[in-house]
Amino acid sequence: MKNLNLKALAVESTQFSELTVNREKTETDDIIKKYPDGITITGFDFVTTAKDRYPVIVFAEDDTKFFFGGYLFTKLFDYWIEKSDGTVEEVSNYLKEIGGLRLRLFKTRTKAGNSLTNFEVL
Repeated sequence: MKNLNLKALAVESTQFSELTVNREKTETDDIIKKYPDGITITGFDFVTTAKDRYPVIVFAEDDTKFFFGGYLFTKLFDYWIEKSDGTVEEVSNYLKEIGGLRLRLFKTRTKAGNSLTNFEVL
């Protein structure tokens, strides 16, 4: 048997995405409060569970954090991928190369009354 670092492998095995490694999850409500003038998203990935698929997003203002996006971010990233004929990794890398995209996050309600995180492109 190889000399394995079981502790490192245990941590690695529980990561949803490479973007979550060495980063702490933050909530969109906290981002809205801390960065009322917006953030610069610099990368994304998708996490797929048995029930859902949702984006993992990193941003320039705090490289130690990530957040999970909802429906509108999924729609945005899927649209970018479709229009570029690229992969998640290629489009995310391109986003980082160009310096990211500035967005201001805010809360809205759906017609059904559910809370939704929306964004304004700055």
